[in-house]
Amino acid sequence: MKNANGIRWLYSQLPDLIDRGVIDTSTASKLKDHYGEVKYESKLPSMVTIFASIGAACIGLGIILLFAHNWDMIPRWLRAVLAFIPTMLTGLLVVWTLTKNKKSVALRESVAVGNMLSVGAMISLISQTYQIQGDISSFLLTWMLVCVPLVYLLDVTLPSVLYLAGITAWAGVAQMRFGNALLFFPLSLTIFPYWYSTLKRKQNTAQWLAAVACICYTIVIGIFLENAIPGAWIIVYCSFCAAMYLTGSYIWSRSELLWPVPLKRLGILGVVVMSYILTFNDTWDKLGYAVGKTLDDYLQIDAVADYIVCVLCLLTTCYLLIRMIQKRNYFETIFGSLPLVAIFGLITIASGASAYLPAWIFSAYVLVIGITTIASGIKNARLGTTNAGIFLVALLLFIRFMEEDVPIITRAVVFIVIGIMFLLTNVRLARRLQGGNRES
Repeated sequence: MKNANGIRWLYSQLPDLIDRGVIDTSTASKLKDHYGEVKYESKLPSMVTIFASIGAACIGLGIILLFAHNWDMIPRWLRAVLAFIPTMLTGLLVVWTLTKNKKSVALRESVAVGNMLSVGAMISLISQTYQIQGDISSFLLTWMLVCVPLVYLLDVTLPSVLYLAGITAWAGVAQMRFGNALLFFPLSLTIFPYWYSTLKRKQNTAQWLAAVACICYTIVIGIFLENAIPGAWIIVYCSFCAAMYLTGSYIWSRSELLWPVPLKRLGILGVVVMSYILTFNDTWDKLGYAVGKTLDDYLQIDAVADYIVCVLCLLTTCYLLIRMIQKRNYFETIFGSLPLVAIFGLITIASGASAYLPAWIFSAYVLVIGITTIASGIKNARLGTTNAGIFLVALLLFIRFMEEDVPIITRAVVFIVIGIMFLLTNVRLARRLQGGNRES
């Protein structure tokens, strides 16, 4: 797979190399023939798309406010007509865009957002005008299902993001009213073919859409879990965060995109946050009491959904973890092992061990993560990665000092040592980078 950014950098260096006599024009031409033409992507179309969509949203909201100003004074038949007009106009714009200007991404995105908002306004206004019975959950579900074809019709991303946000809101309302938001999961899969098509086309939208979907899944899992199984949330969230990180590392391991991989960064943030949460004694102390009290009640009907989610998340993470081990990506493997460490911690607390044991197990795991991050940063000469590893270790020590009765002098000495590590590591890496620049 060609590294487009690297090839662009090489092409930018060719004129200077020719002037210095390092290579001749013939060699430069052979290099260009070998690597081929590279398309220079610009951030401008993305910015135009975003601001055009914001503009369309503002226009749609403005029209809704104009209608709402004296809505009660307008006759019922005229209200129905006015409710349909924005949807008809944006529908005509959709048809015009498909037939005349389909190549414009900004136009497609803005027209789709405008049509989606107008459909929502139309449904609510017609329901209010004719006193149609319903609630917020049925409104959100109807609105999202009516508008999801726009994603495929216009090949657009922002409406798919709004769709995910809409069904996430519906899941929260449905869980409160009916006690079950299971329908969210098949609903979310309706945009999977679109996401896969953007992935095959190597578009930036694929990774951002995946990150948005994972955020929505994180919210809904918290809403959906019945907590019938003590500690189920630990397995689910540890597995889900690890799966996010491993998926980002596996799919975009050699990313040629302009932006960093948000799914990978989101996953590693989740892994770190969950690891630190599980270093606290109180987390396991309360869980140990619950496990001991409800050990014989695991087969209740409310626990079935929790079992399904736990198994699916865990199997997905194990599959990705095996692939990373096969590819010898040991750095990713350490971060992806979070759910296995969590299961070990749950086994110890369920067997009657003190809450200190799993807390110290996770403290050791965080220490391994920190040291591995420091080693990776030093190996690859990356100051940011190295400092992140030192920060992880320092934060771990701070947490342990807060929970344990450690003398003030010991704390002071440890933090002085950490500060010296920060300074020495940064100075050494800075000299190494400067030396590399001089040699090049």
